[in-house]
Formats: sequence, C-alpha cells, structure tokens
Amino acid sequence: MPMENAYFVFFRVLLINAVCVIGIWFFMPTHMYFKLDFSGIYVVRVLDFIIGLFVILILVKPIKLSKTFLTSQLYWVVSLFAIVVGFSRAVWLSLFLIYMIYFFITGMKNGLRVSAKKIVAFLVLFIFCSIVLYVSGIYEYIEERFVLNNPDESSYTGRIEAYLSLLYGTFSSVKNLLFGQGIGANMPGLDIPVSSSPSFFLSFLYTNGIVISLIFIFVLIYMAFILLNNFMMKKDMYSLYGFLLFVYFFIVLNIFPSVSHYPIFGYLGFIVGMSLKVNKILAR
Repeated sequence: MPMENAYFVFFRVLLINAVCVIGIWFFMPTHMYFKLDFSGIYVVRVLDFIIGLFVILILVKPIKLSKTFLTSQLYWVVSLFAIVVGFSRAVWLSLFLIYMIYFFITGMKNGLRVSAKKIVAFLVLFIFCSIVLYVSGIYEYIEERFVLNNPDESSYTGRIEAYLSLLYGTFSSVKNLLFGQGIGANMPGLDIPVSSSPSFFLSFLYTNGIVISLIFIFVLIYMAFILLNNFMMKKDMYSLYGFLLFVYFFIVLNIFPSVSHYPIFGYLGFIVGMSLKVNKILAR
C-alpha cells in the first residue's frame, strides 16, 4: 500500500474514533463512561486517549486530509469537541504543550510566518467553540475538572502519593532497584495491580528494575531523536508527526496508564516505521 493511502486509512480510523467519543457522550454516557464521585462528571477512559493522534495529525498534515477548506474546519470541530467531552485533563494538558512545541520547532525551521487566513480561521473557530461550550453547559464541567473542590477525593494528591510510593518501593532495596517486582506486582502497600498506577514509566521501573527501564527509555529517546532530526534536516512531516506523538504519549502516560487500555506503542511503531520508510526512499 502506498504511504499516503496507509496514512489516509489511519486518519479515517482516528476520525471514526472521534465521532464515537461524541456519540457515546450523547447517547450512552452511563454505559461507556465512569462517573467521578466528587464531581458527577462521566469520563471516558478508552477512546479519548487516541483522539490526540487525530488532532496532531490534523495539525501537522503529512498528507492532504481534505479537499475543501470547509471540510478541514469540520475535522477540527469534530476533534476539538471529542477532546472536550472526553474530560481528560491529561489529553488537554499534553495537547496544549504539543501546540507550543509545534510552533516553536517549525518556527525555528521555517520562521514564524502565520497567514492572515489562518489567524482569522483560528479566531472564528475559537469563538464558535467558546459559545458552544458556554451555551451547552460543558464549560462548567471543564471548570470542575480543574478546580479542587474536595481535597479528600482529589486525583491530584492521589497521583502524587502514587508517584512517591512507586519511587520509594523501587529504591527500598538493591534487589528491587536492579530487578524490579515483576509484571504481576501490586502497588506498594496496596491490593491493586501496579498497572493501575497513574504513571506508566514509574510502573515500568517498579516492575522491571532500573537496567531494563534505562534500556527501554534509551530506545524511545533514540527514536524520538531520529524523528526530530529527520524533520529538521529533511522537512519530513511524517517524522514531525511521530516526534510530537512521542511527546504527547510521554505526558499522557505519566498522568494515566492508558497503554494498559489501548495499543499506544503499536501506533507509535506504525508512525516510526512509516517515517523510516519514507526517509529510506528519499535517501535513494
């Protein structure tokens, strides 16, 4: 299959997922979402994590995704609405940082040139989304997701305690540090699997030990460096997309272990493989 066709199929799969997030939120929230006790908000924890792939793909556009300006704006509306009704703070935070990184590294490469058409389109889209959020009442839910109303039930403090617990359990003995606790280990002092911790990377360290973890992290960083270098040297947009996904998932996986619920590293492998393939072709 040609590269563009493979990416277009990938884009369609992500678009379907975005539409499903919106549909589930409207029609089946009590069945497919779980309810937060301290706010009453129904939060999805499966499809929303891959919506970021969809948004970043629309932002970078390694292939032509639409034939008309109206269609491209519709994709933005669908993706942004899906992000909002997913109510995932990890996704919100990571995409905001990705947006900043994208403009920083593309500005370094090409200079900060933004057309008036893009500025107007962004302002119109921003105003439209703001009005929809306010009128529909979704804005109040977003505010509740960030405001600390009940410290005893706060996920902020719970995550910090989990991070410290994993670090303490890892460094509590030389054996734990070198060899880890094993894949089936529970959280330190708790009767829940370590896969339910908020940080995938700290969980990986706790279960596998520092040697394997350092090798794993080195491989990820090395691949991210190759992707960034391919973009800076060859302007390869496939590589830019892959690099931004690395950053996106690094943030998300340190806030919620979504790798346990969706094949995130499978997606990363696909993007890296496609980038290496296109650069090999260019090298010839």
